[in-house]
Amino acid sequence: MTVNEPAALVLCNVRWHLATGAQAVHVYLDDPTDPVAGALNAIKGCHVTLCDDGHWACHRGKRGQPASQMRRQSINANAAKDVARTNWLFHIDADEFIWQDLPLADELAGGIADRTEVNLPVLERLFPHDVAQASLFDGIFRATSDLSATDQSVAFGPFAAMMKRGQYSHGAGKSGVRVHDDLRLGVHNATERRGASGDARRVMFRTRRGCCILMV
Repeated sequence: MTVNEPAALVLCNVRWHLATGAQAVHVYLDDPTDPVAGALNAIKGCHVTLCDDGHWACHRGKRGQPASQMRRQSINANAAKDVARTNWLFHIDADEFIWQDLPLADELAGGIADRTEVNLPVLERLFPHDVAQASLFDGIFRATSDLSATDQSVAFGPFAAMMKRGQYSHGAGKSGVRVHDDLRLGVHNATERRGASGDARRVMFRTRRGCCILMV
Protein backbone atom coordinates (compact mmCIF):
# COMPACT_ATOMS: atom_id res chain seq x y z
CA MET A 1 0.00 0.00 0.00
CA THR A 2 1.02 3.60 -0.68
CA VAL A 3 0.09 5.72 2.32
CA ASN A 4 0.00 9.25 3.67
CA GLU A 5 -2.32 8.76 6.61
CA PRO A 6 -2.36 9.10 10.42
CA ALA A 7 0.22 6.84 12.04
CA ALA A 8 -2.38 5.00 14.14
CA LEU A 9 -4.29 3.89 11.03
CA VAL A 10 -1.17 2.78 9.15
CA LEU A 11 0.21 0.83 12.11
CA CYS A 12 -3.17 -0.81 12.78
CA ASN A 13 -3.43 -1.85 9.13
CA VAL A 14 0.04 -3.40 9.04
CA ARG A 15 -0.37 -5.25 12.33
CA TRP A 16 -3.87 -6.44 11.39
CA HIS A 17 -2.69 -8.11 8.20
CA LEU A 18 0.42 -9.64 9.72
CA ALA A 19 -1.70 -10.99 12.58
CA THR A 20 -4.35 -12.47 10.26
CA GLY A 21 -2.08 -14.41 7.93
CA ALA A 22 -0.03 -12.12 5.68
CA GLN A 23 3.59 -13.18 5.35
CA ALA A 24 4.67 -9.61 4.58
CA VAL A 25 3.32 -6.11 4.12
CA HIS A 26 4.95 -3.63 1.74
CA VAL A 27 4.40 0.00 2.74
CA TYR A 28 5.35 2.90 0.47
CA LEU A 29 5.41 6.23 2.31
CA ASP A 30 4.12 8.88 -0.10
CA ASP A 31 5.73 11.50 2.15
CA PRO A 32 9.38 10.39 2.49
CA THR A 33 9.67 12.37 5.74
CA ASP A 34 6.67 10.60 7.34
CA PRO A 35 7.66 9.94 11.00
CA VAL A 36 5.78 6.63 11.05
CA ALA A 37 8.75 5.06 9.21
CA GLY A 38 10.62 4.28 12.41
CA ALA A 39 7.70 2.42 14.02
CA LEU A 40 7.04 0.49 10.80
CA ASN A 41 10.66 -0.57 10.45
CA ALA A 42 10.46 -2.09 13.93
CA ILE A 43 7.66 -4.47 12.86
CA LYS A 44 8.88 -7.86 11.65
CA GLY A 45 7.43 -8.58 8.22
CA CYS A 46 6.88 -4.92 7.29
CA HIS A 47 8.96 -3.65 4.36
CA VAL A 48 9.12 0.15 4.19
CA THR A 49 10.03 2.27 1.15
CA LEU A 50 10.41 6.05 1.27
CA CYS A 51 9.03 7.58 -1.92
CA ASP A 52 11.82 10.15 -2.24
CA ASP A 53 13.58 11.44 -5.34
CA GLY A 54 15.82 8.38 -5.42
CA HIS A 55 12.83 6.05 -5.42
CA TRP A 56 11.16 7.81 -8.33
CA ALA A 57 14.44 8.04 -10.22
CA CYS A 58 14.61 4.24 -10.09
CA HIS A 59 11.03 3.78 -11.29
CA ARG A 60 10.38 6.86 -13.42
CA GLY A 61 13.82 8.09 -14.47
CA LYS A 62 13.93 11.78 -15.30
CA ARG A 63 10.13 12.03 -15.15
CA GLY A 64 10.17 12.00 -11.35
CA GLN A 65 7.14 11.60 -9.13
CA PRO A 66 3.81 11.27 -10.99
CA ALA A 67 1.22 13.92 -10.15
CA SER A 68 -1.56 11.32 -10.05
CA GLN A 69 -2.02 9.55 -6.72
CA MET A 70 -3.44 6.47 -8.46
CA ARG A 71 -0.45 6.37 -10.79
CA ARG A 72 1.91 6.43 -7.81
CA GLN A 73 -0.08 3.63 -6.19
CA SER A 74 0.08 1.49 -9.33
CA ILE A 75 3.83 2.00 -9.79
CA ASN A 76 4.48 1.10 -6.16
CA ALA A 77 2.22 -1.95 -6.27
CA ASN A 78 4.24 -3.36 -9.15
CA ALA A 79 7.54 -2.37 -7.52
CA ALA A 80 6.42 -4.52 -4.58
CA LYS A 81 5.45 -7.31 -6.97
CA ASP A 82 8.98 -7.29 -8.39
CA VAL A 83 10.58 -7.89 -4.99
CA ALA A 84 7.89 -9.81 -3.10
CA ARG A 85 8.79 -13.31 -1.90
CA THR A 86 5.21 -14.38 -1.34
CA ASN A 87 3.03 -16.36 -3.75
CA TRP A 88 0.30 -13.71 -3.95
CA LEU A 89 0.23 -9.93 -3.60
CA PHE A 90 -2.82 -7.70 -3.04
CA HIS A 91 -3.04 -3.93 -3.37
CA ILE A 92 -5.01 -2.20 -0.61
CA ASP A 93 -5.31 1.25 0.96
CA ALA A 94 -4.59 2.22 4.56
CA ASP A 95 -8.31 2.29 5.39
CA GLU A 96 -8.99 -1.13 3.87
CA PHE A 97 -8.72 -4.33 5.87
CA ILE A 98 -8.93 -7.87 4.50
CA TRP A 99 -11.61 -9.64 6.52
CA GLN A 100 -11.65 -13.43 6.55
CA ASP A 101 -14.60 -15.49 7.75
CA LEU A 102 -12.64 -18.46 6.40
CA PRO A 103 -8.89 -18.50 5.59
CA LEU A 104 -7.97 -16.61 2.43
CA ALA A 105 -5.12 -19.10 1.95
CA ASP A 106 -7.70 -21.85 1.37
CA GLU A 107 -9.40 -19.70 -1.26
CA LEU A 108 -6.12 -19.05 -3.07
CA ALA A 109 -5.24 -22.74 -3.06
CA GLY A 110 -8.51 -23.65 -4.77
CA GLY A 111 -7.28 -24.31 -8.30
CA ILE A 112 -7.33 -20.74 -9.64
CA ALA A 113 -6.02 -20.65 -13.20
CA ASP A 114 -2.69 -18.97 -13.95
CA ARG A 115 -2.76 -15.30 -14.98
CA THR A 116 -6.05 -14.72 -13.20
CA GLU A 117 -6.81 -11.78 -10.93
CA VAL A 118 -8.39 -12.59 -7.58
CA ASN A 119 -10.86 -9.88 -6.63
CA LEU A 120 -11.92 -9.21 -3.05
CA PRO A 121 -15.39 -7.62 -2.88
CA VAL A 122 -15.87 -4.67 -0.55
CA LEU A 123 -18.02 -3.99 2.48
CA GLU A 124 -18.60 -0.31 3.19
CA ARG A 125 -18.87 0.94 6.77
CA LEU A 126 -21.94 2.91 7.86
CA PHE A 127 -22.89 4.32 11.23
CA PRO A 128 -26.38 3.94 12.72
CA HIS A 129 -28.07 7.22 13.53
CA ASP A 130 -26.92 8.83 16.80
CA VAL A 131 -24.38 6.08 17.59
CA ALA A 132 -20.94 7.49 18.35
CA GLN A 133 -17.77 5.83 17.10
CA ALA A 134 -15.59 4.40 19.88
CA SER A 135 -13.16 2.18 17.98
CA LEU A 136 -11.81 1.65 14.48
CA PHE A 137 -14.21 -1.15 13.54
CA ASP A 138 -17.40 0.32 14.98
CA GLY A 139 -20.46 0.74 12.84
CA ILE A 140 -22.08 -1.72 10.45
CA PHE A 141 -20.77 -3.00 7.12
CA ARG A 142 -22.87 -3.56 4.03
CA ALA A 143 -22.05 -5.34 0.79
CA THR A 144 -22.14 -4.02 -2.75
CA SER A 145 -25.74 -3.76 -3.88
CA ASP A 146 -26.95 -5.75 -6.90
CA LEU A 147 -30.24 -3.87 -6.99
CA SER A 148 -31.58 -2.56 -10.27
CA ALA A 149 -31.47 1.19 -10.87
CA THR A 150 -35.17 1.38 -10.06
CA ASP A 151 -34.81 -0.56 -6.79
CA GLN A 152 -31.78 1.52 -5.78
CA SER A 153 -33.84 4.65 -6.29
CA VAL A 154 -36.56 3.24 -4.04
CA ALA A 155 -34.08 2.10 -1.36
CA PHE A 156 -31.76 5.12 -1.27
CA GLY A 157 -33.92 7.92 -2.61
CA PRO A 158 -31.99 11.00 -3.79
CA PHE A 159 -28.71 9.49 -2.54
CA ALA A 160 -28.85 6.80 -5.26
CA ALA A 161 -27.47 9.33 -7.75
CA MET A 162 -24.30 9.65 -5.64
CA MET A 163 -23.61 5.92 -5.52
CA LYS A 164 -21.86 3.47 -7.81
CA ARG A 165 -22.63 -0.24 -7.59
CA GLY A 166 -24.47 0.49 -4.39
CA GLN A 167 -21.50 2.12 -2.63
CA TYR A 168 -20.58 5.69 -1.82
CA SER A 169 -16.83 5.03 -2.16
CA HIS A 170 -16.26 2.27 -4.72
CA GLY A 171 -17.68 -1.15 -5.49
CA ALA A 172 -14.86 -2.39 -7.71
CA GLY A 173 -13.19 -4.48 -5.03
CA LYS A 174 -9.42 -4.87 -4.67
CA SER A 175 -7.25 -7.21 -6.69
CA GLY A 176 -4.45 -9.65 -6.08
CA VAL A 177 -2.21 -11.57 -8.44
CA ARG A 178 0.35 -14.34 -8.29
CA VAL A 179 3.75 -12.73 -8.00
CA HIS A 180 5.21 -14.88 -10.79
CA ASP A 181 2.40 -14.09 -13.28
CA ASP A 182 3.23 -11.47 -15.92
CA LEU A 183 0.31 -9.24 -14.94
CA ARG A 184 0.29 -5.60 -13.93
CA LEU A 185 -1.32 -4.95 -10.56
CA GLY A 186 -3.60 -1.92 -10.57
CA VAL A 187 -5.36 0.06 -7.88
CA HIS A 188 -8.52 -2.02 -8.28
CA ASN A 189 -7.86 -4.52 -11.08
CA ALA A 190 -5.04 -6.36 -12.82
CA THR A 191 -4.17 -6.03 -16.52
CA GLU A 192 -1.99 -7.71 -19.08
CA ARG A 193 0.20 -6.04 -21.66
CA ARG A 194 -0.98 -6.30 -25.27
CA GLY A 195 1.70 -4.34 -27.09
CA ALA A 196 0.45 -1.54 -29.31
CA SER A 197 -3.15 -2.30 -28.37
CA GLY A 198 -2.46 -1.28 -24.77
CA ASP A 199 -3.46 -3.02 -21.55
CA ALA A 200 -6.44 -5.33 -21.20
CA ARG A 201 -8.33 -6.44 -18.11
CA ARG A 202 -7.58 -9.94 -16.94
CA VAL A 203 -10.01 -12.70 -16.14
CA MET A 204 -11.38 -12.15 -12.65
CA PHE A 205 -11.98 -14.68 -9.90
CA ARG A 206 -14.11 -13.18 -7.14
CA THR A 207 -13.73 -14.79 -3.73
CA ARG A 208 -16.77 -16.64 -2.44
CA ARG A 209 -15.85 -18.06 0.96
CA GLY A 210 -16.09 -15.08 3.23
CA CYS A 211 -13.03 -13.02 2.27
CA CYS A 212 -13.65 -9.36 1.58
CA ILE A 213 -12.36 -5.84 2.13
CA LEU A 214 -13.72 -3.78 5.02
CA MET A 215 -13.56 -0.08 4.15
CA VAL A 216 -13.29 1.93 7.35
